[in-house]
Amino acid sequence: MDTPQLAWSDRLYRRLLGYYPPAFRTRFAGEMAQVFRSLCRAQYAEAGISGLAWLWLGVLWDWTWTVLAQWGQLLLKRRSEMTQTSILNRSDGVPALPVRDTILAVLPFLLFGLSTLAEKLGLHLSYSANPPLWQVLTGHPFLLFNWLVLVGLLVSLLKGFPRWGYAYLAWAILFGWWWSDMGSYGYHFGGEMWLPLLGVMVLALLLRRSIQPLRTLAAGLWKEWTLLSFAIYVLYAHMFMLFDSVHNPHLPALIIATTLGLGLGAWGYFRAASPLRRVLALMGGLGLAILISILDGIAYSNLAQGTPDPNLVGVIFVFVLSLLMLGNGLLALWRSKKQERAVP
Repeated sequence: MDTPQLAWSDRLYRRLLGYYPPAFRTRFAGEMAQVFRSLCRAQYAEAGISGLAWLWLGVLWDWTWTVLAQWGQLLLKRRSEMTQTSILNRSDGVPALPVRDTILAVLPFLLFGLSTLAEKLGLHLSYSANPPLWQVLTGHPFLLFNWLVLVGLLVSLLKGFPRWGYAYLAWAILFGWWWSDMGSYGYHFGGEMWLPLLGVMVLALLLRRSIQPLRTLAAGLWKEWTLLSFAIYVLYAHMFMLFDSVHNPHLPALIIATTLGLGLGAWGYFRAASPLRRVLALMGGLGLAILISILDGIAYSNLAQGTPDPNLVGVIFVFVLSLLMLGNGLLALWRSKKQERAVP
């Protein structure tokens, strides 16, 4: 029969075992209690209460760190499982772009910001009256930007249309729509502004001798539904970067900040494998652009010695636009889950 000291040690140790995670207790508590009881008897028989006390010093030290380690592993495991199953991390089958390809996808945003900066600073070429058309088409910063985008689109088509090509396609379509009602140096551009884009498509098909890039393009549009949100993003990105008003003395800094903010949103879009993370990245980029625009408006009001009035229509519009982009991400996620369930 055990002495009171041994019985007390056994009861206390069993209570300490109760602080381990449930799964750990179920698997090891019985064996640990049995081993501890045997050690207690051996130490007590050899050295009495002092031997039992020395045993407890080692046991308490080991118990403290083992309990912390076991709970830490359990919490990290649960967090990892929650992260993997989180709706924000659910993929729709569209992989994230590598860093190099993401840089190519973000480049049109940076180029448009530079072209806006050049146009506001008057860095475009000046010609005498009635210059030839080719000079007009290559001298204006925005027209030069379009040529660079078309070159990027051509390269993407020749490479079989990798995912970063959608950025160039979106900007090329936007530019064709935008400048169809624009003019420069007496030249008024209409529907012919679509001809360079059409020419790039035809040239790529002739050089490739295949319609494979167009098939890849169409397949990507069907697979990546969040490209609709990306197209909306490009539309409003160009509006924010234009900065039609020039009242702010810090306009170059505002253009650069807006360009970097919108470029960051595009970066997040192409680096995310989850549809919700992609649209949230776009919303974040637009949010930064809106914030900079608000600061610009406050600066203008201070210069005019007035008080900025809240734009209720603008607030409602941004709210509705955010809902549409989130809805697009949720729709893409729902579609991917539906396809997964349909696979036997």
